[in-house]
Amino acid sequence: MRTTSLIAALLFVSTAAVAQQSSRPTFPDDYTPSPCAPATSCRSYIRSELPNAAFAQLGLQLDLKWIDKHYDEMTGYFAPICRKHATCLATPGNNFLFCDDILVREFREVCDRHFPKAKDAKEAEECRNFTEIWALGMDMNANFFAEPAQKCARENRLDRMHAKPPVVWMEPASLPRGYKGDIYIYAIDADTHVPVQADIKVGNQIIYAPANPAGSLSTGYPFKWPVKYVRVKNSEGHEDIVPPVVKVISPYYPEVSFPMPSKPGKMIVSMTPAKLRPGKNTITVTAKDAETGEPVEARVMANDQMIGDTNQVIEFEVPKGKLPEIWATSLFDMYSDVVVAK
Repeated sequence: MRTTSLIAALLFVSTAAVAQQSSRPTFPDDYTPSPCAPATSCRSYIRSELPNAAFAQLGLQLDLKWIDKHYDEMTGYFAPICRKHATCLATPGNNFLFCDDILVREFREVCDRHFPKAKDAKEAEECRNFTEIWALGMDMNANFFAEPAQKCARENRLDRMHAKPPVVWMEPASLPRGYKGDIYIYAIDADTHVPVQADIKVGNQIIYAPANPAGSLSTGYPFKWPVKYVRVKNSEGHEDIVPPVVKVISPYYPEVSFPMPSKPGKMIVSMTPAKLRPGKNTITVTAKDAETGEPVEARVMANDQMIGDTNQVIEFEVPKGKLPEIWATSLFDMYSDVVVAK
């Protein structure tokens, strides 16, 4: 099990990249402080320990003169983030690793604002290195503050079911076809605006979030979605392909659900010749993607019998009487069924 946060794991990810995780604040500045928040929750290495800790833990070289000059300044910049951290620790359902990880971006943004690389690359590097080891030290001590804060929350009955569901959003807000990047789902309390750690379910799929210490899907942690749609019956008696339902589940809030914002492709299907006749028939059912024009591999069905594949010549016998319905169904559940001939 991971015992420290993403602060160390994401050491070489640029602050700009981390900032792109969400188009809105994941921990808004207008949050309501918790009455159970500790006076401080940011206990890190003392000033003299920082250089040795940086080298031993992260392989970083810190300039002691830079530390002496900017230590009080930097801890002053960190103070409002630490107050957020304290309230997060006191919020029922949030563990200390989640609170550490949800604030990674804000710690790194301190350097972007006050020591921009464009102004002085050396100063920016020193700030970044200082931030990494200072935040890692805070991360290693956070649970000492989390346990009494959570106990206080229970004693004051803050661990109750809320009437309002959390405010939930996803980044990216919609998934373009072929998207293989990271997905983030965030949640904040509708009233206090404090981040909410909640479990995530995507249909019946089993998906892991490697950055989460528990490995499972959770708000605030990136995951990749292996595109898998769901089949539902339509009015024609066939099946449409729809996105799975995403559920955000917390023991302290009403469940939030929404369809995965991914639009399945559309299959355009035609048959040559266009009509069947009793006896032997030779047909070709052509299927292509409506957007790309690329051929689509699908099964060709006559009523409930498979007679061949799309984009290939098919020979089959049609008995006398009512002509069968010809339809195509996606092999990999990527397209809705399409009726070609009734």
